[in-house]
Amino acid sequence: PNRIWTTRRAAVAMRVRVVYGTQTGNSRSIAQQITSTLVEHGFESECACLDQFKKLKLEEERYLVVVCSTTGNGDPPENAEAFVRFIKRKTQPTDLLARVQYAVLGIGDTNYDQYQAIPRLIDTHLARLGARKIIDRAEADEGTGLLEATVEPFIAGLIGVLESARDGGDADAVARADGAALNGATEAASAVAAGAGAAAGASGPTAAPQSADANADADDDDDGDAVLAWTQAEGGSAQHAHAARVCDATWLTFDDDGRRVMSLAFDISECPSDVLRGYEAGDSIAVLPTNPPEQVAAVLAALGLGDGDGADAPLRPPPGVDVPAHLRADGLTARLALSRHVDLGSSAGWPRPPLLRLLAEHARAPADARALHELATNRSGQLAAERPWLSELLALFPSSRPPVWALVDALPPLAERSYSIASSPLESPTTIRVAFSLVTYRTPVPDTDVGGRAGGNGRSMPPRTRERVGLCSGMLARLGEAYMAAARSGAPGAKAAVPRVRVYRRRPTGNELRLPKSLSTPILMVGPGTGVSPFVGFLRHRRALLGREGATSASCAEAHLFFGCQHRVGDFLFEKELRALEADGALTKLHAAFSRDAIDSASAGEWRNVRINVNYVQDLFFASAPAICELLLKHGAHVYVCGDGRSMASDVHTELLAVLRAEAGLSTPEAERKLAELAAAGRYTREIWYG
Repeated sequence: PNRIWTTRRAAVAMRVRVVYGTQTGNSRSIAQQITSTLVEHGFESECACLDQFKKLKLEEERYLVVVCSTTGNGDPPENAEAFVRFIKRKTQPTDLLARVQYAVLGIGDTNYDQYQAIPRLIDTHLARLGARKIIDRAEADEGTGLLEATVEPFIAGLIGVLESARDGGDADAVARADGAALNGATEAASAVAAGAGAAAGASGPTAAPQSADANADADDDDDGDAVLAWTQAEGGSAQHAHAARVCDATWLTFDDDGRRVMSLAFDISECPSDVLRGYEAGDSIAVLPTNPPEQVAAVLAALGLGDGDGADAPLRPPPGVDVPAHLRADGLTARLALSRHVDLGSSAGWPRPPLLRLLAEHARAPADARALHELATNRSGQLAAERPWLSELLALFPSSRPPVWALVDALPPLAERSYSIASSPLESPTTIRVAFSLVTYRTPVPDTDVGGRAGGNGRSMPPRTRERVGLCSGMLARLGEAYMAAARSGAPGAKAAVPRVRVYRRRPTGNELRLPKSLSTPILMVGPGTGVSPFVGFLRHRRALLGREGATSASCAEAHLFFGCQHRVGDFLFEKELRALEADGALTKLHAAFSRDAIDSASAGEWRNVRINVNYVQDLFFASAPAICELLLKHGAHVYVCGDGRSMASDVHTELLAVLRAEAGLSTPEAERKLAELAAAGRYTREIWYG
């Protein structure tokens, strides 16, 4: 049972420490909301990042609230990684946190297999180290937009338990009552999440080894100094990114439907550390985007910051505030912060409530303040659809001009974008190549009718729209075009003049795509679209190993690649290279499906949720079912899936189940257990994304 211990001291406010781990800024915003609510109810409370855990001496805290998210592969956010490794270490004394009474709020996305993996792990290990839980862990799902449905009951329950303890009441009874209410809210939110995310999240290797509950007692005695050394090395973290030169660029597609994919290569030979130069086949590289210069200039102008002392003066936080990791850069100025460190309008859920609340707080005009409060409280579908840039928000509400630090602090961190590496360190040790789709989308032009936006009659005419380009893919495409233009010009120094790209490689966690140790192990790779990228790297690596080990293709185990795209002509990524790898023996067979090249295009489409004359990558399994089953069950094959998680990954999983049922005679539960066993053994690995 949940239990809380406290000593009543009327003259001293009860202290509650709130800490967070976040990749996108959501957990920090919620932790700040919890801190503010605690202060409003008479508690002493401060908010801090988990990367400060040693300095904070959390083992000496009496009451601790942890808000943390999970990244897509079940890894902790970078600013929580050292803390997670610390509490997992088996050598820690089991009474290390005996003084601490705690609560955990998890932030996650049910679209991903490892939903809530890190909050669950934190909960387990805090208890293992002697800490005592005061309220049940809550799990908020941002994948369905239902964060508030869990966050608000969690805060109410937490306050109730702490107030009861402070006032000398029956804290256990309050904890039980609030826990029941919290569980009810969580179950209601989960029911909605299940309907929205079942197709993507429920069909997958649910017993994967990176599951926190399954791995609660895993040994992780890694030296914290090694983690610190990695993140502080050039190319090992966002704070110490390497500025890489673009050394090659080419468009991979030329079809008529507007979809464009570029291959881009980075020269990492100048990186002084092995962190980046020691990449492995199957790794991803993180690219740090920058905001468009015209948007940065517009925000600076709106804030009245010109060149020199205004925009380029040191940006100093007020004393005693929590400074998030992404704003701790040396020599930070308003211009640098707005260019490289905070998001100005590209993040999911933009504009977020903390920003709208800050703008409302500093709006001098009552109409602006009312409209902004309404938008922050009742999320406007119109505003979310428009996704106005920060400069446009400031223009819409001209009476609101917050202090520069407060504004920068309220903005989400400018998140890195990860791209699978399509190269092998054996073939190109100082070059990393990636492939990416140029993201384009349309949004309504922002409405200048503030009253209509905040709940009035709104427009009677359909809104005008404008085309937007993905922040990072647009930046990379522009740099690639600049490199190609420089190469065509032949001018001395033209290529070197192309701006560099800040990149880094995260420390491996064990959840990465990795080739088997031996060429004698068969592999099955499923990678439609740009999901083929890591498998191009795999196959290049196999080709290099074949040459280095003197092996022949006959002595090398089978390697099958299942690739899919819309059109054979103009959309077949890496076709020539894949055919060459097949001819060299690194690839046994290339299986390809083209969804829009139907035999009878006039009849292609869907009817009552049944696809007709539309071929997807998972449809290729039917023809190869006997071979797939034999490789899996008799020859120890490894299966890899990379790409879209909303439909492709779950459809592939469903087809694998069908293969096992048809060829091995397994029932559906038996087939599910077999795939779970493969995942737990590291033989079924998925790298999927949503967006």
